[in-house]
Amino acid sequence: MKTSKMFVSAVISVAAMAFTMLPSVALPATSTTIANSVAAEQIECANRAGGQFKAVALEGTRTTTAEFAASGGQLDPTPLLETQITGAECVVVHFSAQADPQDNFIVFQASIDDVPMEGHAQFPYLTPAPTTPVVFDPEETNLNVSRMVSYNFFAKVGRGTHTLRIRFAGCCSGSTGNGAVVRAATMSVHY
Repeated sequence: MKTSKMFVSAVISVAAMAFTMLPSVALPATSTTIANSVAAEQIECANRAGGQFKAVALEGTRTTTAEFAASGGQLDPTPLLETQITGAECVVVHFSAQADPQDNFIVFQASIDDVPMEGHAQFPYLTPAPTTPVVFDPEETNLNVSRMVSYNFFAKVGRGTHTLRIRFAGCCSGSTGNGAVVRAATMSVHY
């Protein structure tokens, strides 16, 4: 009987502590607060006057010896894909390719008028991390096997003529010459 009284006493004590601490748990007041905090972090764009479409593809294979880590975040200066568009407000780029990292990673960047589009991140696996925004795919097999990569990007732009580019590099051994190989690269642009 003493064991059960001690047990009941312990349960009551724990419940009392939990109830006492409950007001200190900061919970959002309403679901509207959650929705507003998420919306504040988003970037959106839309075309009001319909839209156009353009696509470009890489014929053959492209190799780069550009090394993202050794160069402090530089990409191959020669674009993998490039095209121009006119008359856009919101530009959406879909990029895909067969990629063969010859090093630990392969990195890509989509830009419009040499400004990176939305959809990139800072590369997290180098210290200090280069500030160049990129998307990346790891080579985890040590076999340098080909893999399908695909990314989406967008940007708000003013009306006029704009140049879109996809650039890339190998990464992260820190020595030049490892690079990357890309085949069947395509970029489709909705604007």
